[in-house]
Amino acid sequence: MDFDRSDAYASADLAMVPSAEHEVPEVAWEGHFAEGHVRPRAAVPIPAGQNQEATALPARILVTVLSIIAAMATFVAAAAADDHDLATDTAAPAAARQSGGAAATKVVTRASNATKWKTAKASRKKKRPDSDAAKVVNSKPKTDSAMPPTLQVPSGSSGASNGSGTTSSVLPPDPSTTVQSPVPAPSAPERRAPAPEIGTAALGVFRGSYPDQVAQYEAWLGRPVPYALEFTGRGSNWDAIARPTWVANHWNGSGRTVVFSVAMLPSNNYTLAAGASGAYDEHWRGFAQTFVNAGRGDAIIRLGWEFNGKFYPWAAGGKEDAFAAYWRRIVDVMRSVPGADFQYDWTPLAGNTNADVERAYPGDDYVDFIGLDAYDTTGVRSSPEARWADLRDRRYGLAWHRDFAAAHGKPMTFPEWGLSVRPDNLGGGDNPHYIEQMHKWISSNNVAYAMYFEFSAKDAEHRLMTNVLPSGSRTFLELFGG
Repeated sequence: MDFDRSDAYASADLAMVPSAEHEVPEVAWEGHFAEGHVRPRAAVPIPAGQNQEATALPARILVTVLSIIAAMATFVAAAAADDHDLATDTAAPAAARQSGGAAATKVVTRASNATKWKTAKASRKKKRPDSDAAKVVNSKPKTDSAMPPTLQVPSGSSGASNGSGTTSSVLPPDPSTTVQSPVPAPSAPERRAPAPEIGTAALGVFRGSYPDQVAQYEAWLGRPVPYALEFTGRGSNWDAIARPTWVANHWNGSGRTVVFSVAMLPSNNYTLAAGASGAYDEHWRGFAQTFVNAGRGDAIIRLGWEFNGKFYPWAAGGKEDAFAAYWRRIVDVMRSVPGADFQYDWTPLAGNTNADVERAYPGDDYVDFIGLDAYDTTGVRSSPEARWADLRDRRYGLAWHRDFAAAHGKPMTFPEWGLSVRPDNLGGGDNPHYIEQMHKWISSNNVAYAMYFEFSAKDAEHRLMTNVLPSGSRTFLELFGG
């Protein structure tokens, strides 16, 4: 997957436009009272009518006075009782509104433990972030003066491959013009126990270049998300690659392990062969020094991702030996920088046969992780089961990935994976079967980390936090959520 970094910033900013959809409105509390938490006040009893012909006037007056006195006594007692209940029942909702939901668990003080748990869970759900589909309406991206102006990456594959390596560059509709009304994000199902661990894998996500967006995803998922994916960007020259100061420092303090996707060449004006000969050593020395200075000398570096496609300057098709040699050269140069202790993730694109992937492998001494970008994209459309079988069994598919990593003694990774809605119909759309099978696959294999691509790319939609893929979103929350 490639993306335009300016789009990533814009999308992340647009996603921060506030919405009241998940706020707790005042009318909700009023309705809460009306449904039974406040008893209706007792009505004033009306005295029974008297027989005028059978009763003398003084007697009737005396009876009427006594009836009125009795009725007033009854009314006063009922009102006092209701005022006591009203004060009791309104205290907890008022406290909950003031504290943002922390006191919601006190609303029903006599409830069972199970009822209290559900009340607290519901309060947490209301605080979860709104869907980005609702937030892009009538919003404008902000600018960040700290952003390097050269971080512009052309659109790429979005993981699309039909086995022949063909891809689509058709752009999806502009969400700012197609979204008509706010759409709530699917809520996580009620759970009474944490979800099981996902085998050996740590969960991660790509949410653009904003740590707070990852925190929102973590809250939506309901469990820790210790990994994040990032792209350092590239331009027409080496500036963005050699000195990625902003990106190297941006994630400091986030508490997450960041996997940095790093371009091997800035454009087609530069070659793998020249890199292998040492022509670009100074740039890689600068890159490593920038990360060491930022305190990230132990970062995971995903060099030249999806090299078996045709869409990047470092495409290895027909140049597999030069790609492998250049990779080794980069690693050697970066290792020479004092303080550098990087790890390297080698990541082809699932099913793309535009290069001999195994020939482009630089060797076990130069690779720490063997990754695979594995979206639900295939030319097979007959059934979800057939789509999964194709993703698993095709050349450079999931089974190949598992076997190749095991043969080289390396842990597997999935730096990018996800559902896919594409205008060329290669994506599987809202396909919960893919989510179910990926969960089984990740759980049953030696996977170090798996990062869902929770981002709207130019050529595909992958988001789960909106209502675009409701069935897949619910299945994801059930299997991966907390």
